[in-house]
Order: sequence, then structure tokens, then C-alpha cells
Amino acid sequence: MKKILTLIKCFAILLFCGAWTYPQSGVNYPSTGAAHGLIAGSACSTTKTTNCYGISTNTGTQNVPLYVYPGFGAEFNPWPIISYSSLLQKDCYEQGNQQACGFLNDQLNYLVSVGQSPRAGMTVWPVYPGRSDALVQGGISILFNKQFAYDGNAQWSTLRDRAGKAFDWSWSNGGIAHGYSSTRYWYVAGGRNNTLFALNVLTKSLINLTDLCSELGGDWCTRRDRGWNVLNAVGKRNAAVDDFNCPTCAPSGASNVGDWSYHRIATETAKASCNYHWLNADTLYRLVGRLSNIKDTSTIAFWANKWRTSYDNSVAQNICPARTWND
Repeated sequence: MKKILTLIKCFAILLFCGAWTYPQSGVNYPSTGAAHGLIAGSACSTTKTTNCYGISTNTGTQNVPLYVYPGFGAEFNPWPIISYSSLLQKDCYEQGNQQACGFLNDQLNYLVSVGQSPRAGMTVWPVYPGRSDALVQGGISILFNKQFAYDGNAQWSTLRDRAGKAFDWSWSNGGIAHGYSSTRYWYVAGGRNNTLFALNVLTKSLINLTDLCSELGGDWCTRRDRGWNVLNAVGKRNAAVDDFNCPTCAPSGASNVGDWSYHRIATETAKASCNYHWLNADTLYRLVGRLSNIKDTSTIAFWANKWRTSYDNSVAQNICPARTWND
């Protein structure tokens, strides 16, 4: 019986994996614009089969991008869809690209259809089954808030507020808060099979909450302040910069993960990552820039600069690739 169930599961996976196609410009994503550039720049093809975008052909999800992960295959990850939708909004409403408007509707319809409500008044968009994520909740709140500003449909402001509620509920009640320790409430888990603290998830979501606080006030500011207080309290202890020349660490990954800050490892592989180090430094620095006029950001600013310096040193020593900082 177990073998039969395994075969059925495998067959279902094959069906799912077969329900997407290589992106075709002008057919299932725009032929021009910023959103076009996102998909075209990382499109799957006969020669690029992982870490790329495919386009769904399933009924009800046509033209929605899937990301093809090494070892996991094609999946609907809300975060890439949100990023793509945000560019479609700009192309549609600010550039007058009617083709982009049609593809934007496909994404919005999909996001509305897959939202889940583990608690009254709250909607979440899990990255993995049963696992909500602050990065996604913050990003989708911004997306729906902008859509409400563009077309005035109250559906989007309602969904924005329901997405924000996930910041108010504990992990066990379907929210994004995770008890990393008994004294720290607002940590965020990351990864498919683990609960590693993902610094860039926290900092990106705080950037989004800061923007929503500035525009809407109220609960959005409470959420931002709760997250900021946690980040500021543990900044020195948990944002310390390790030496990229760690003698037991290889540039592509460490055999001993303890030699690296878990902030900069890829949560899927538990390997040290130049990309995550840059991402953490970049998002910390941008968050400080948003809050510097209204809060004491000295602790986080100190560590953000340390992270930048550490990364720049790794570039100078040919350990990590050069990246542009987003000031």
C-alpha cells in the first residue's frame, strides 16, 4: 500500500511539473517593460533548467510564474509573484502598458485565490505549507495597498489589512511570529525544513512596515516598532561580522556551518552564501535610512556598516562578486 501511495504521489508531481512552459515574450509575459526584464532575465530554457522562471499552464493559473528550484522543481512562491506583480503595476499604471495590465490581472486573481485564513480577520500566503512568512506578508500588504491607490477597489485595502494581521498573531495561530527564544517574540523562521532566523526576511518586512506606517499609521506603526525593538536589542549579538577568510570555510559553502553567521547562510542548503551576506547588509542599511530621522539607529547603523565593509573586503580578495549597494 505504501508503494502504491508513493507511486501516486510521484505521478502527481510529474503532472504538476508538466503543467508549465518556457516563458514566451508577448505570449505569457509582457514584450516590453520592467516586468518583461525580470522574467526574460531569468527565464527557463532548454539550457537553463534551474534557478529560473517557468510559466504555469494550469487552468486558473495561466501566465503566473513558477520558480524552478534545484532539487525541488517548479513551485508557486508568493514572493517572486509579488515582485513580478509590483513591476507589472508600474508598467500598467505609470507607463500605460495595456499588455502589462492584462498580465497583472492574472497575478492578482491568483493571489486572491490562494490566500488562507487560519484566524478570523487574517489572511496569509504561505511560502511552504503551513508556514507563513513576514517577507511575503509585508510585500503583499504593499502590493495590495498600491493596487488600492491605483484603482480604488476596496477589496485591496481589505486584503492589505488582513495581510497585516499576520504580524499580530503568534506562530501557533497562523501568524508570522516565531518563538526563537523564550524572550524574543518577533523572530521570523526561514527555510523549508528548518526554523533558522532569516535576517533579510525581518529587515525587508520592516522596510515594508515602515512605508505602511508612514502612509497609514496605526497598527502598522505598532508592528514596525515591535520588529525594530527586537532587531535593535539583538543587533550587536546577532549581527556580528565573521571573517570571510575563515580557514575552514570554502567560498561556496562551509563544511562546518558554525564557522559562519547563520544570518548569511542560505536556509535551504545551510551553506555560507555571499549573496545572503550582501542581502543582509543591503537591507539593514536601507532600513536604517528609512528610520534615521525618527529613531535612534546607531546600533544597527554600526553593524550595517560593518557588514558592508566585510563584504567589500571579500570582493577585494576575490571571495565574493562585486555588488551594487542600494542607498
